[in-house]
Amino acid sequence: MLLAGPEGSGRGTFLQALSTAVPWTASVAPGRLARGKAGASKLKGSWVNARPGISAEALTDLRLLKSFSAGVPSYGDPSQIESAKQGRRSHRTTKHVYATGGLPPLAAGDQFFRRILLVSFPKKLSPSGSGPGGTDPSLRRKLLEEKLLEEKLLEEKLLEEKLLEERDGILQWAAEGLRRVLRAQADGEGFPSARPAEKTRKRWESLSGPIGRFKAARLEVTGDPQDVVSKERLYRIYKKFCQQERVFAETKTEFTQTLTEDPRGEAKRRTLQSGGNQVPCYVGVKLTG
Repeated sequence: MLLAGPEGSGRGTFLQALSTAVPWTASVAPGRLARGKAGASKLKGSWVNARPGISAEALTDLRLLKSFSAGVPSYGDPSQIESAKQGRRSHRTTKHVYATGGLPPLAAGDQFFRRILLVSFPKKLSPSGSGPGGTDPSLRRKLLEEKLLEEKLLEEKLLEEKLLEERDGILQWAAEGLRRVLRAQADGEGFPSARPAEKTRKRWESLSGPIGRFKAARLEVTGDPQDVVSKERLYRIYKKFCQQERVFAETKTEFTQTLTEDPRGEAKRRTLQSGGNQVPCYVGVKLTG
């Protein structure tokens, strides 16, 4: 699961609530897991690996993300190799939940996007009565009865009851979600909240910077060689889109590089008018909206 949104949008609050409701949690960065045994060993016994502050650059390792989303061993990991040599069944059971401020453009297939649960936190929360970024600094105290005991707040009986009610509410909410998952599994269906791969791809693109947002809003990548748009025209429409969105437009070179990372589209010279000259074009894409 990836939680994507700006600072102060509630991503950190969600992770705190999750770590409170699930006692068996870890917090290991994906980069450390990629380096092997030292990171992977910290996941033993953990149901969830919840990690905030993951940069877009850290998510560009598609091989690593594919391995996590598939839940299969990575045999570049020494601990996995050791388990395999000893004949033990080796697989990951920890679910990964990462919070990030933005997503990188990513050329991945449908299989990857079917395995990703992408949750957007699009708006910053009001900082009124909150700490920096809109996060309630006393959230953990409110959720944990033990914290209340430590800080000697038991005399505030009404507050204690309110906090216990909040904690129980989170657990009830999670238990209801589990029931939906188990019912879907029994009926031979997929994860209840999962979206089709193409919808997840569109959402990913809409959170991956101006080019991604433009692609999600105005382009359809078809892979059909008959769908052709001139580079000059498409970049002009992209710059107008950026002006409307009040965001900085990347250069034409960056625009081309990002669009052609998708294997379904490519940059080629084509003749757009009968008797005309060939011009640089994007092939396999068409404008929408």
